Amino acid sequence: MARATLKPDDPLLHKERQAIADELTSNMRHDVRNRLSAIRNAAFYLKRRVSQTELWSSDARVQQFFALIDESVAHADKLLVAKFGAPSEQGAKVAPVRGATALALAVASARVAPGIRFEASVEDAEVYVDAEELALAVRCLLESAAYSLSRPGVVRMNAAAETAGYRIEIGPWTEASPGSTRDEISPGQRWEEGGDALGVHIAARVARCYGGSLDEAPASEGGSVSLTLPLEPRESPDIAPPAS
Repeated sequence: MARATLKPDDPLLHKERQAIADELTSNMRHDVRNRLSAIRNAAFYLKRRVSQTELWSSDARVQQFFALIDESVAHADKLLVAKFGAPSEQGAKVAPVRGATALALAVASARVAPGIRFEASVEDAEVYVDAEELALAVRCLLESAAYSLSRPGVVRMNAAAETAGYRIEIGPWTEASPGSTRDEISPGQRWEEGGDALGVHIAARVARCYGGSLDEAPASEGGSVSLTLPLEPRESPDIAPPAS
């Protein structure tokens, strides 16, 4: 099913654009560093083996080439940080917000195809997050759930304060393709059975930032996704949210 067109007056558009840029940059940085690490490890192994052979002492270029590999990998890593920055360490904008207000914004601004409607049962609670980031995270999940519907239908959302925190459950939810998990699917890649991995990565990033979690229930258990956020402020977020 096709998505609805973008709205020029979208109240979360600026937050979404920054979140997409941050997520894709973070993913690229992670991938490149993994490859640089693989090169470094392979060179170390080859260097150790070659150093035990006659070639090591008979051809001075061998040692020079290994030194060049080490130097080039270190330089590439520095360029990567200089170009795209190190992982953000900025503090999250934590403030008490009304959960119901943020969820109402998520529903009102969700871009879904004609024929999709939302049914919500929301218990209000005070949550310590950035209101727009919470709204964006929930909107991403609502749109992914709507996209997974093969025909017009209903996306349901329930929210309530529980012992674990403020839990927002959305369904129906389509799992990642068999043998895969959310963390194994790169941002921007679409799951075979529907939904955009990028939006789910953004929601997961917001959850981690504020000490919450994003959990999926398989279709055999009802097919839903739950975003849970703490009801108390967190002093030191692990990951900074996208800047405004």
